[in-house]
Amino acid sequence: MVKEVLVNQRASQRGQFEQTLELRRCSALFETQILMYSRMQDSIEQTRQGKTDHRSLAEALLKEKKPKRCSLTADIMMEQIRFDPSNAVIECEQLLNLSAVMSLRDQDRSTAIMRDERLHEWLVVGKSAPLLVNARSAVSTQSPMSLVCASLVIALFEIAQRQDNHVIALCFFCGEHVNQSKDYRADPAGMMLELLGQLIDAYSGFDFSEVEAAWNDFRAADTLNVGSISRVFSSLLDQLPESMILFCIIDGVSYYEDIYRQRDLLEATECLVNATRTDKGPIIKVLMASPATCTRIWRTRLFTCDETLDMNWGAVARSASRGLDLTRLISESMAEVAGIEMQ
Repeated sequence: MVKEVLVNQRASQRGQFEQTLELRRCSALFETQILMYSRMQDSIEQTRQGKTDHRSLAEALLKEKKPKRCSLTADIMMEQIRFDPSNAVIECEQLLNLSAVMSLRDQDRSTAIMRDERLHEWLVVGKSAPLLVNARSAVSTQSPMSLVCASLVIALFEIAQRQDNHVIALCFFCGEHVNQSKDYRADPAGMMLELLGQLIDAYSGFDFSEVEAAWNDFRAADTLNVGSISRVFSSLLDQLPESMILFCIIDGVSYYEDIYRQRDLLEATECLVNATRTDKGPIIKVLMASPATCTRIWRTRLFTCDETLDMNWGAVARSASRGLDLTRLISESMAEVAGIEMQ
């Protein structure tokens, strides 16, 4: 479905603005999204096979613990945190529309980020991994990086539907939740609650008896506490099957690096990054991104240099000036899409 939408958009723009510079750039952006989708799907399938070949599905089911009886349920938890599962999809779809209104320069930047080898390596590596992206573009709540993140999430949603719930995609766009006076999600605690709600909604095999005490402590507090939410979140992650692959994509984290929210942001970041630091359990991939540069998060050294992508727009500009690579990229993208549709 995602591939068809992107291809239809490209065809429509070709008919309206044939052989213009804007068409070539928009085409490159859409085709890069398609190429990334193809690589993500192939990588996830290979990773799944690698983690499950050593045991049969029947053995895996026998090893899974059966939930105990408790008063806490997924519906109760989602109701108590006022979680709406449609929010993430709506936000992603709105951000995808940025490609039609953003400047040619920003279109080029989105395309360049999607084509970056460090991002592709993070997507395809068959183990847990964190990645911090400093897009180094203009500070904006809806930036070229936002378009990249939304494209990744929508593609992962589509892949998850085809993988029998072996893939989970969590997301949060901080730039869409900035005003604390009008939005109860506009801080790190709200971010973690949203991720928690998405996690509960995505997987039906949780044993909530193991987190009931921690959940009651969280509910008894007078204010939202990132630490208590993170403990519940981490406990549920530990219950995911080994065959699971979880992606967590957070855009605009630098908006929460102000003096009022930075401490909670660092605590939430530590929780998410630590989840990728174990060889046991499911594969967990965490991407945190900023339209410009993250400063507080970088100073903590939670992400190593190898786990940080700083876009070099000087090198990108020199590469883009050649221009001819776009034709090759489009051809390769369409060839991969055609191969997938024929399978």
